[in-house]
Amino acid sequence: MLKHTTQVVAVFNVEERKAHGYICEKAVSHSRKWRCNDNIKLRGIPSEISQIILNDFCVDDYLTGASSISKAINLRDELIRQLNNNGFELDKWTSNNSNLLKNIPNPNENSIYSLDMSDKKINWDDDLSVEIKNKWINYINDLISVNNLSIPRWLQCDDETREIEINGFSDASCIAYGACVYLTCTKRDGSRTSRLVCAKSRVAPLKMLSIPRLELCAAVLLSKLIKKFVPSLRIKIERTFLWTNSKVVLSWIASEVSRWKTLVANRVGEIHNLTLGYSWGMGIC
Repeated sequence: MLKHTTQVVAVFNVEERKAHGYICEKAVSHSRKWRCNDNIKLRGIPSEISQIILNDFCVDDYLTGASSISKAINLRDELIRQLNNNGFELDKWTSNNSNLLKNIPNPNENSIYSLDMSDKKINWDDDLSVEIKNKWINYINDLISVNNLSIPRWLQCDDETREIEINGFSDASCIAYGACVYLTCTKRDGSRTSRLVCAKSRVAPLKMLSIPRLELCAAVLLSKLIKKFVPSLRIKIERTFLWTNSKVVLSWIASEVSRWKTLVANRVGEIHNLTLGYSWGMGIC
């Protein structure tokens, strides 16, 4: 049923067609000021579209949704019209519903992620070893399974919601680290649902770092996700908990920055600034 899903509209690369458009002219010089004031409106643009432009764009990438297909189509068409009038052309669309991709140009082009082989010092014209070739073949074959992934996008926050809680997790290994954020809704009848809000990962630096320091990098990544995405939800959050499975990282975060050497001190200081008022704890990631 439509009430149990969110029709997602996403578009990448907003191409500027003329430099004198009002949005183009102001977005560069005043974008930060706009985002500090939720009540500001763009001149000549309806309030709903104005708030979407201010809150749902990241540079030239745009992501938003609606509770029904018809609402999403109307939102899409109005956004196209308003941005075209001000010198921007939207392209490279994608959606979780094919109806939202009809009657618009330039459907999204799939991109292939390349594997980082710089640590093996391989030149672009070198023959690959059997091991690396097999890894690439397996990687390409595994891409097919992406079609089977289904991530619910509706966070299930509605009139029956009693309270909303955020839980963020960070973890690391010797080759990569990452973080994810979940939102949990508790209904009036006591039932609870959790949904993935966002996630991000990074390849570990070529310069070898200890596992605790990589776990600290993961905690910084989680802090940035929380700082960026939680306010963009524009809903009341009762509690926010951040979790790491590293006791060393917890001890670093719980202490004064001045106690640690530069690398640790800088990252701990960043965590303190980004997650002020939030609770960090030991979790199983």
